[in-house]
Amino acid sequence: MATLYTHKDSNIRKTFLLFTIFLVVVIGVGWVFSRAFGDPSILYIAVLFSVLMNVVAYWYSDKLVLSMTHAKAVTRESHRELYTIVENLCITAGLPMPKIYTVPERQPNAFATGRNPKHAALAVTEGLLEILDRSELEGVLSHELSHIVIGICLFPPRRWFLSDLLPSSRIFLCGLCGFGAGAMTAGARGQSCCLSP
Repeated sequence: MATLYTHKDSNIRKTFLLFTIFLVVVIGVGWVFSRAFGDPSILYIAVLFSVLMNVVAYWYSDKLVLSMTHAKAVTRESHRELYTIVENLCITAGLPMPKIYTVPERQPNAFATGRNPKHAALAVTEGLLEILDRSELEGVLSHELSHIVIGICLFPPRRWFLSDLLPSSRIFLCGLCGFGAGAMTAGARGQSCCLSP
C-alpha cells in the first residue's frame, strides 16, 4: 500500500533519474560531436556543461522560479495573517517554517518549491489572497505544504529547468561545433541547425 513515505521516495528517485538522464544525454551528444570533429575538447566541455547544469538545477532552480515570478519575501509585519496561517500549519505538521513569498499576479495561484523541507519556499499570488477567506487559504496552503512533505516540489522545477535547457544546449553545441552565428540564429528560430553547416 502506498504511503506518504513511498511517494516521497518515488519523487526523490524521479528527480535523480532526471539528473542522470540529462547527464548521460548531454555527455553522449558531446561524445558524438567530439568523434565527428576529432576534437576531444568538445567532450570535456559537454561533461562540464552537464555537471554544472545539474548542480544549478538541484541547488538553485527554486531561486530561479521565485525570481522569474517576481516573488517578494513576506514578513510577519507585512502579511500578518498569511504568515500566521503558514506558521500554525507548520507547527501542526511538524515542519520547519518555509520562506514565504507573494507574487504580484491577479490570477489566484500558489506553489511550493525547494530541495527539502529545510530549504523550502511557499509563494502565493496577490489574487489568491484577495479572493479567499482564512479557512480557504488554510486549505490551499496546507495542500502546498503537503508538496514539501512528500517531495513533489523537488521534481517539477528541476524538470522545467533541465528541459528548457535542451534547446539552449542545441544552440550552444552548434556554436561550439563551428556552425557559426547564422546557424545559432536558425536554431533559435526552431530550425534544425546541427544537421547541415
